[in-house]
Amino acid sequence: MKKARKRLFHKDDSPVAPPLNIDALLKNVHSLELNYQGFQPSEKKALLRTISALCKEVIENAMCHGLDGCIKLEDLNLLFRFYVDLEKEFKLDFNKDIKKMILEGLAKFENDFVLNSNEKVINVALKRLCAIWARFYSRVYPDCMICLIQIPADIEQLLLICFRDAIVLPYYKNFMNADEGISMSFSKYIQNEEENGVKQQHKLILIQCFGVLSSIKGKDMNQRLIEDLLSGVRRSIEVL
Repeated sequence: MKKARKRLFHKDDSPVAPPLNIDALLKNVHSLELNYQGFQPSEKKALLRTISALCKEVIENAMCHGLDGCIKLEDLNLLFRFYVDLEKEFKLDFNKDIKKMILEGLAKFENDFVLNSNEKVINVALKRLCAIWARFYSRVYPDCMICLIQIPADIEQLLLICFRDAIVLPYYKNFMNADEGISMSFSKYIQNEEENGVKQQHKLILIQCFGVLSSIKGKDMNQRLIEDLLSGVRRSIEVL
């Protein structure tokens, strides 16, 4: 008896258009993997472009809509494993290319999220970050981990770095030039935003967000900013 094929069931409740049905696009990946060594160099390059575009589509759909129930785990594994093999054959940096896909996917995810969210949330930067983080960490992050499990890299770190750089830093990088220090300035900023409905629950979400992001390895300028922002949130709670 054939082993039952695993299916991933995940339905996003966001008020956006349903994801594309990419199941049909995945059906030919296995046969291509078996036969591509007989292709001409120009055909292999064209195949790499096609597989790369499909990987990008999968990542964007996982971020914006969640994994569709018709997509099978083994198909995703095969797709990204084949993508890595093709990139290696052409001596390309698949980690760099995957990071670019994630960053582009996050930009689309943020844009779609903002367009389809409550104005009272989106118009206050702290509330907006809390809402985006909540969706990212509960839906986008685990779905992308499933998609990218075949990539031979620390995908957990890569996803967090991309979220930090694409979502968090554009909001709060200006605090790096604060005269009284990032932590103190951010704490005062949070307290001032209480007039716009920022509550204790938002501060706790920010602590989770910056706390998880503080697990990123390394102590470069971007990472030091995250640690100072985390300290600033804690200051804002201590003064209550």
